[in-house]
Amino acid sequence: MPEAVVIAEPRGQDSLGQGTVSSAFSGTEKWSFPAGVELLGESVTARLFQELDRAGMEDRSLLVHSNLATHSFDLPKNVGTYLAPDVCGAALQRLLDAQAKGVNAVILARASSYVDLDFADFLQFHLASGESVTRVWDEEQGPLDLWVVDPASFTEKDDLTIRLQDACSSYRVRTYVNRLENLQDARRLVVDGLTGRCGFRPQGSEARPGVWIADGAEVKREARIVAPAFIGRDVKIADQCLITRCSNIESDSHIDYGTVVEDSSVLSGTYVGIGLDLSHSIADGVILQNLNYDVAVEIMDPVVMRSLRQNKNRGDRNRQWLDFRRAEVGISEATNETT
Repeated sequence: MPEAVVIAEPRGQDSLGQGTVSSAFSGTEKWSFPAGVELLGESVTARLFQELDRAGMEDRSLLVHSNLATHSFDLPKNVGTYLAPDVCGAALQRLLDAQAKGVNAVILARASSYVDLDFADFLQFHLASGESVTRVWDEEQGPLDLWVVDPASFTEKDDLTIRLQDACSSYRVRTYVNRLENLQDARRLVVDGLTGRCGFRPQGSEARPGVWIADGAEVKREARIVAPAFIGRDVKIADQCLITRCSNIESDSHIDYGTVVEDSSVLSGTYVGIGLDLSHSIADGVILQNLNYDVAVEIMDPVVMRSLRQNKNRGDRNRQWLDFRRAEVGISEATNETT
């Protein structure tokens, strides 16, 4: 039975696919683990494991880089999670363990992007090729950090990175691919998911065409939700609010009276105050990132914006990707106004 090994590591570590990760992570785009952020009710990483399960991968494991030790993962219970300072070495050891068990194929993935992929077909293609390593290749943008490998072809002396880079077989796809290289990509994934352009579908009930509402959400009678839009678990939307133009409000967030959220993402555990106009932005706790102007603002007034995560049992699940550091980014401070 084939197995699956997924690696989770911060942006810039790139232990497996050297040269495939964008080097444009500077300024306000310095985020640590985009594939772990909840979007439309669930992270890209969690969805990856669901797809692997559908493809018949019963033995699935997640190797977490030590730099993500404080990051919590909302994964299926039957996924083994292991912390490792050297995820590349840990991945090689997993291949050797699979070899000892007689496993003939292991899907190896780096949790860094979203792709609509038929894993069962990918696996069959690899087995038919007779090669030791097969890599997914996006016809438009080049290689992705997704491989199928024959564990019998590896030894403990192998350099896993070199072996993966020298993949002899390519599985070429023309499906939807989003590499999550910047915040605009994250918003694009949300928009594409809400509009049906990809398989990244909202995790909730479609209350009416184009409006998805997850369990526990509370939308007041005089609030307006204009399709397409997503309201996550245990979200509160107050009276006179307007949620419109492919906006998503993630779990445990609260949008207060009279606020407009237009073409924006409010990440989990975020409070947005009374009578605000949030447009073309991503809000994460006290951080507001305007995507049109590439400006990040830290909101110091809790009446305007604040994080609610400390009040939730599962609030640390995401540890959102807006990894702002004042010394590097030069975030401005604001007390009572948004961008």
